[in-house]
Amino acid sequence: MAAIDEKIAAIQFETTTARAVDEVARIVDDAAEFASAGGEKLTLSRSGSDRIDGVAKNWIRVTHAEFSVWVTPVAEGGTLVRFRIDNVLRTRDTIYFIPVSPWQAPAYPTLRAFSEHLRAHL
Repeated sequence: MAAIDEKIAAIQFETTTARAVDEVARIVDDAAEFASAGGEKLTLSRSGSDRIDGVAKNWIRVTHAEFSVWVTPVAEGGTLVRFRIDNVLRTRDTIYFIPVSPWQAPAYPTLRAFSEHLRAHL
């Protein structure tokens, strides 16, 4: 499980941008739309003035990941953006309860696309 956990940890980030909070929120929406084109659907909801929660679900609405984006204004006039993956479903192939593949996360490609798009446009 260490390899997939390292991949998941690598796409999480914290950065400061000169963009306003509303502009960052629009970029988060765009990133979710962009990443959802790959198969899994990302659904976003605001859980406060500075937090956007997201869920990645497959086509039959099984939750594969839960994540959050913190958008906090900083004193210098910029915005601090933190992307954290709170929970992710891990799977691996088995034959009669004997594992035959390494751990995988079905939501990883979608989350990676979301993270890369968000980082590139901040």
